[in-house]
Amino acid sequence: MSKLDLEADESIRMPRMTAADPEGLEYARKGDAVYDRDVRDKHEPQDIGRFVLIDIDSGMYEVDADQIAATHRLLERAPNARIWIRQVGRPYAHRVGYRASMAYLMSTHREAASSC
Repeated sequence: MSKLDLEADESIRMPRMTAADPEGLEYARKGDAVYDRDVRDKHEPQDIGRFVLIDIDSGMYEVDADQIAATHRLLERAPNARIWIRQVGRPYAHRVGYRASMAYLMSTHREAASSC
């Protein structure tokens, strides 16, 4: 399966999770438990920022800078894996939304104040 096949493969679905979704919270709890038990001590600090994909049922995982490559390897080992993704040393894999840095906010504030 090529990278493009994986991206277009409709059979590979990640569950949609919200804060009000008990099943999603349980999914996250299981993934984080495997991370804390099996991944953290083996991969921090040398792999900080790499993706870790965890099958929450078997505890199998793959670590790689390339999320797609790690996905392929994990799915070869566990074709029915329910995958939890995060980055080594971080509580998430991807952030959705905008977060301005303090330096940017301060420079914008100074520019606005100087134009008054």
